[in-house]
Amino acid sequence: MMKIISVASFKGGVGKTTTATNVAGSLSLLRKKVLVVDLDFQSNTTSLFLKGNKKIKTFFDILKGLYTLKECIINVEKNIDLLPSSYDLSGIEKWIYQSAIKDNVDHTFTLKKLFKNSDLKYDYIVIDSGPSHSLLADMIILASDDFILPLQLRRHALEGTVKYVRYCKELKKENSLYLILPTFFDARTNISIDIFEAAKKCFVNEPDCKLCTVIPHTIEYENSQAYGGKPLVLSAQTKSGKLYASVYNEFVKEEILKNG
Repeated sequence: MMKIISVASFKGGVGKTTTATNVAGSLSLLRKKVLVVDLDFQSNTTSLFLKGNKKIKTFFDILKGLYTLKECIINVEKNIDLLPSSYDLSGIEKWIYQSAIKDNVDHTFTLKKLFKNSDLKYDYIVIDSGPSHSLLADMIILASDDFILPLQLRRHALEGTVKYVRYCKELKKENSLYLILPTFFDARTNISIDIFEAAKKCFVNEPDCKLCTVIPHTIEYENSQAYGGKPLVLSAQTKSGKLYASVYNEFVKEEILKNG
């Protein structure tokens, strides 16, 4: 059965795109068929996989009835397809409001229905979501089975992660797994260690929230954030790439425990 995983946070710059693309890359190496969905108008995931000014079709085009899901999907790597994004997605909130008023259409579950009712054959859909608290964010939450939440080990980031989990639980009726992924860990700084320890205490009584592999702040990780290119797990046998590859194993282990 197809599983929909959202890589999300209400905070920007925490490593969502790096996490989403590397998790997708890890899955592809295990011969899993993956659809990566870029739902951030900054389009960082799209820019990583697609070079040049290629004409693309996005979820916004599907929402407006201009194209079908199949018509928008692009193959970008072996076992990896992409539903791309563009800056046009920044206008989706206004369009949804106008559609609700003018046509009395509720798009809250549109994304969920789009994936669940499709005949596409994927093992996983990995969504790279934007950092905003919005109607689109609600659509992503309601469409997702489980979540990977990058936790930047910096000031205020933990509070944002806690708020995101609480909001998801208020919005969703189904049980989900929240895999908390600490990023930008620097053992030389007290702040990284303090926040990581605080996170362990914060989620200790939340059985559906699991801390997993710590992603250190390395030169290769910083370069992947700044310059893009292939996901680390696909481009080289790097330390960060191997760590991201282990995230999937932890996800599967927690899924098995969650489902008994």
